Amino acid sequence: MNILNPAFKYTPAASTDIRKTINKERKRLAELKAAQEAKAKATTVEQEIKVRVLRS
Repeated sequence: MNILNPAFKYTPAASTDIRKTINKERKRLAELKAAQEAKAKATTVEQEIKVRVLRS
């Protein structure tokens, strides 16, 4: 997010809890990774089905 973006909200460093921020980001990254893995698995299953249909 850019500081020129009207949605940007400044938070003073003294008001932040770095541990909460890091944990929140780790959770977000884990969810993103899980979603990517699920999408990759779905794509693999679709490809296997196509191969099985073509072999039949």
